[in-house]
Amino acid sequence: MHLYGLGIPAQPLNQYHVYNVTSQNTNWAAWINGTLLYQTTNNTVGFINGSSALGACFWHFAGDIAEVLVFKRALTTDER
Repeated sequence: MHLYGLGIPAQPLNQYHVYNVTSQNTNWAAWINGTLLYQTTNNTVGFINGSSALGACFWHFAGDIAEVLVFKRALTTDER
C-alpha cells in the first residue's frame, strides 16, 4: 500500500468542496473543486483484505460527507 501526501490545498477545508480521486493501474490523481492537487503514474490498484472501506485505514474523519460516487473506471475530465 502506498500513501500519497497531497500537501495543503489552496482552498480552506472548513468549507464544502468536491474532492475527486481516480485510481487505476499506472495512474493516481486527486482534485479539489476541479483543481489538480497531485498526480502520479506510479500506482497499482488494490484493496486491503480484498475489500474496500471509506476512511477506515489510518485516520478518523470528523467532517460531513454529502455523497460518495464509485465507478468501475476512471472518469474523463468532462464526466468529472
